[in-house]
Amino acid sequence: MALLHLLGTGAGYTDSWRTTTMLAFQDERSVVAVDCGGDLMQRLQSANCPLENVNALFITHEHPDHCGGFPLFMEKRWLAGVNTPLHVYGPEAGLDQARKAFEVFGLPNWKGMAGVVWHPLPLEEHFLAYEDDIWHIVTSPTFHPVPTVGMRVVHKPSGFVTAYSCDTSPCEAVQKLATSADILVHEANLLEGTLPNVHSSISEATTIALAANAKRLLLIHVPRGISEVHLVQDRLRFSQIEIGEELGAYPIG
Repeated sequence: MALLHLLGTGAGYTDSWRTTTMLAFQDERSVVAVDCGGDLMQRLQSANCPLENVNALFITHEHPDHCGGFPLFMEKRWLAGVNTPLHVYGPEAGLDQARKAFEVFGLPNWKGMAGVVWHPLPLEEHFLAYEDDIWHIVTSPTFHPVPTVGMRVVHKPSGFVTAYSCDTSPCEAVQKLATSADILVHEANLLEGTLPNVHSSISEATTIALAANAKRLLLIHVPRGISEVHLVQDRLRFSQIEIGEELGAYPIG
C-alpha cells in the first residue's frame, strides 16, 4: 500500500506538539520526502519509512521552516550508514540555502559522507520535476514572498493523485495542480482573513479545493490553536475537509 505521511503539520510557529510541515510519499520500494525544516530523519523513523528507500528530497523553498534541518538530516544519514547519493529538487534559491547549511558544518568533507545531487527546478507551471516507475511529479510556482513550488504527485501503479500547495496565498497554479485530485494538501496558516501573496486561510483553501474538484482536503502549515470549531462554516461548503493529523498516514494507492 502506498501512503502519504504528514510528518509535520505546523506553521513556523505553532502548537507545541506539532513540528514544521514535512511530507513523505511512500511505496513499498520508494520514498519521496518533501521539506526538512525540522528533524526529518526522526519523523521518517516515526513513520516507519526505510531510510535506504528515500530516493529523493524536495525542498519547496528557502525559508528555514522548510529547509533548515538539511544538515542534520545529512549527518543522521551518515550516522545510519546510508551512503548512497541523495537527489535534492527545488527552486535554485532553496537549494542554495540547503547547500550553504550543508557546507557551513563542513559535512561534505566528512569521510564516508554521501554526495548530494542538486536538481534546480524552473519556476514554470506543470514542470515535470521527477519521474520513475512509481512516481510522476510536476511542480508549479506559488504565491509566496520567495520562489516556492507546489506539487502534483501521481502514484503511477494506482493512478492516485495528491496535490500539495506548499506555502502560498490562493492561486490558480495550485488549483490546476489539484484538478480532480484525490487529496489536496493545502496550507491554512490563517484562521480567517487574508494575507495576499503570503499565506491562505481555511476558507481560501476550501475555495481552491472546490474549484479544483478535489475529493478531499487536508489542512497543513496550521497556526496555533486551530480546532474543529474553525472548520464548521467551510464544512457546510465542502464536507471532506480535515485538519491534517500530526504523523498521520493516509492511503494513496
